[in-house]
Amino acid sequence: MSVQITIIGLGQVGTSIGLALAEQKSIKRVGHDKDFGRARAAHKVGAVDETNANLPSSVSNANIVLLCLPLS
Repeated sequence: MSVQITIIGLGQVGTSIGLALAEQKSIKRVGHDKDFGRARAAHKVGAVDETNANLPSSVSNANIVLLCLPLS
């Protein structure tokens, strides 16, 4: 059974969490960030399996959603 984790916010914290989960083959990592360049960079380094620019579709199949956003 595969679990989908969506990481919203692919800055330093979100990317680090994605990289830490990379060895878990039963986890599908989906990333979303309002900065498309940051999302592409996270995908390029292997922090997420796929990125999605549309927030509702990013979380529609997620079992877990991680918010890695600044407090402001």
